[in-house]
Amino acid sequence: MAALTATHTAFISVGANLGDKLDNCLKGIAAVTKGDVARLIAVSRFYRTSPVDYADQDWFVNAVFKIHTRLEPAALLDHLMAIQRRMGRKAGASASDRGSWTWTSCFTMIG
Repeated sequence: MAALTATHTAFISVGANLGDKLDNCLKGIAAVTKGDVARLIAVSRFYRTSPVDYADQDWFVNAVFKIHTRLEPAALLDHLMAIQRRMGRKAGASASDRGSWTWTSCFTMIG
């Protein structure tokens, strides 16, 4: 990987409740850190959570990962949303028809 310049630290959560949940989360993390946009620093343990507001759905597999990125917050969000679209997430779809995984709607950047 090329050296990142002017890096920020970001903590991003990822979760999936369709298909191979763990694999979908791992694919999402890999997509974020592909190329020279971000470097993966750490990944939390993966854990299960029950669905909120949609009790008829399967449990989620979740994790948080830490990256260093050269992207500013808005550009990082655009990058995350583009990855979601490429991996099948349907914007505006109901929770039961949204695709195989998702980022949470917020992330934390430091520095």
